[in-house]
Amino acid sequence: MADRLYTSQQADEIINGLRAETKLDKSIIARMAFSLSLAKEGKNVAASSNFSGNEMRRHSFLGNDEVLVKALLSQTYEKPDFEDNEFFSNKSIVKNHIDSGAKLLWELFEKSGRDVNNLYRTLLEGVELSGARETFTKDLDIFIGRKVVNNEELIME
Repeated sequence: MADRLYTSQQADEIINGLRAETKLDKSIIARMAFSLSLAKEGKNVAASSNFSGNEMRRHSFLGNDEVLVKALLSQTYEKPDFEDNEFFSNKSIVKNHIDSGAKLLWELFEKSGRDVNNLYRTLLEGVELSGARETFTKDLDIFIGRKVVNNEELIME
């Protein structure tokens, strides 16, 4: 079972640069890059043969979301399952999307005027919630706590 991969040197430099600007963890930026590439390039992502960047551990990148990531890849690649090395290794789909997505993420950062808030805004504008719908509720009250002085309940309506 492959438990690590090495990003390309370019992806590593981009991830480190974005980390300095955003103060986000490298694995979070790698996930953002992966997601962006998966959405934009899908199964047409270019294979990455550069392994001179830093190590990305499987658990750091996937956390508890391995099943979700595999499901997204299965949907995108129209394939029910992936061999372990095909999924997460130096010659894997995940690595290809991290390396490719890092370039896409940096391009968005540059187009956003190197402003982190503009980058986030741009990323969010690309999110489509086609299955979402508004649900109207009645009398949704949330108990916040009690006032110390008179023990009165604090309710958010």
